[in-house]
Amino acid sequence: MLENNAPTVLVVDDAHAVRVLIVEALKRSPVPCTVLEAASLDEVGRRLAAWTTGTEAWPALILLDLHLPPGDSLELLETLRAETRDSLHVPVVMLSGSGSHEDALRAYRRGASGFAVKPIGFKRLQEVVDQILGYWLGAMSND
Repeated sequence: MLENNAPTVLVVDDAHAVRVLIVEALKRSPVPCTVLEAASLDEVGRRLAAWTTGTEAWPALILLDLHLPPGDSLELLETLRAETRDSLHVPVVMLSGSGSHEDALRAYRRGASGFAVKPIGFKRLQEVVDQILGYWLGAMSND
């Protein structure tokens, strides 16, 4: 979805069906946004290189799956946080199928801005996405 001057949201999830549902929820959200997708840590790594060199603008928000093969999403999160001062201003909300308290703590300790459990069912997913966008991007959409 491409909206002029709308903040960009990067959705990172290796499961195609999950990405499709999240993207659809983003499209239906009352907070307008441009959606980018990545299916792997390698794809995000390529984007990170473009962001740090300035060939692409940083997204306004990243929705990052906690369990991305191959590698570790939390290591990617640490890398994002260590990259540049610009990356510190990009909220990264970790998404997980697990509601594990330990997973959430690990994510926050590594620099996550938020942690959300991937809900079962589109209606609940829509509510979660709307809450995330409203919190992190709501002020931007009123500018």
